[in-house]
Amino acid sequence: MIESYVTIAADYQDTREESDSQSTQSLTAYVYIYYDYKFENNYQIAHTRFNKAQHKMVVHSSSVSATSMRMKHDAWGVVSMQDNSRDETIGSPVSGRVYTRYAENPTWWSISTATYEALTTGYTSDGGIATASLSFFR
Repeated sequence: MIESYVTIAADYQDTREESDSQSTQSLTAYVYIYYDYKFENNYQIAHTRFNKAQHKMVVHSSSVSATSMRMKHDAWGVVSMQDNSRDETIGSPVSGRVYTRYAENPTWWSISTATYEALTTGYTSDGGIATASLSFFR
């Protein structure tokens, strides 16, 4: 039997400029990790695999634009060492758009040996930065 899951993290960044107008610009970064569990032999044997990571940033001000977004994911098993890694930066990402990066090699690992990590860092034209990160051991 295979079960599919997603784990989500978000980070809200608020940037204030000290001026007469006390203007406030903000953005939110999101990261999603999609993974499966596979159970065998009446749930006595369990495996997991990393499927994909999704990345998104949302700019909350019409006067600010998104300048770049860094997207990173790592998935590995202790026995096989690092098996799946990707690090990419997109210039001028669309606010609110989800960018998906798939696993290069979706390998099944024992649950006790797998580690998944993902990171989204968003940058805006006003110098705002928001980073959402996930790291968990199966």
